[in-house]
Amino acid sequence: MLIYYTMIEDYFKTCTSCQQYWRMLESFMQDNNLSFNGYQANFSIPGKGLFLFTHTNNNCNSTIAVKVKDFYPLYHEEIEEKEFAPGATDGCPNYCLDTTNLSDCGNKKCSGSVIRRLMQIVKEEIHRERDHSVT
Repeated sequence: MLIYYTMIEDYFKTCTSCQQYWRMLESFMQDNNLSFNGYQANFSIPGKGLFLFTHTNNNCNSTIAVKVKDFYPLYHEEIEEKEFAPGATDGCPNYCLDTTNLSDCGNKKCSGSVIRRLMQIVKEEIHRERDHSVT
């Protein structure tokens, strides 16, 4: 007996707890049941760091980790994948060591600061997308 499997289309992200999926980055950003609340840095390859979201749909309350590089399309400049280390440059406030700190460090000398700026864009886009989805 032959069994045929239907090819499932790739999605942007799926919640491993409740199985809700988002087809595209835009639909993910518009979901009012997601809150952006963390960043787990990868100091060797910044794009492999993780942005952390809490999914509250149907009391799911799961943490969803999305690779930073999946948000690169929101950043309209080239992002160079350079290794970085907290405290390695003058003026580094070590924000990357605190997973809950989503602030921009303002340290232009550190290659990790571009990820901090990307976080600001993600926060702004989430609010903008949600504001537009309400009207």
